[in-house]
Amino acid sequence: HLFGEIRHPTSGNYILVPRVSSERREYVPMAFFDSEVISTDRNQMIPNASLYEFGILNSAMHNDWMRVVTGRLESRYNYSGTIVYN
Repeated sequence: HLFGEIRHPTSGNYILVPRVSSERREYVPMAFFDSEVISTDRNQMIPNASLYEFGILNSAMHNDWMRVVTGRLESRYNYSGTIVYN
């Protein structure tokens, strides 16, 4: 009944990034949340994020980079924090 591992930030802001996104989208839909909003396991979080990082991740340049280096799930983009974000 208890989670063995809690990765949700206890304070501050985070950027929510979906793990899988449609190849038809011009941009990967990301959101900027505070620690009050709890994410599901179908998303990735970038803790203690600022609007600067949010702006970079929503730029056309980052989305072009993501399309080149990301993995695929069928034809959809499989966003990975270790390959795309870092």
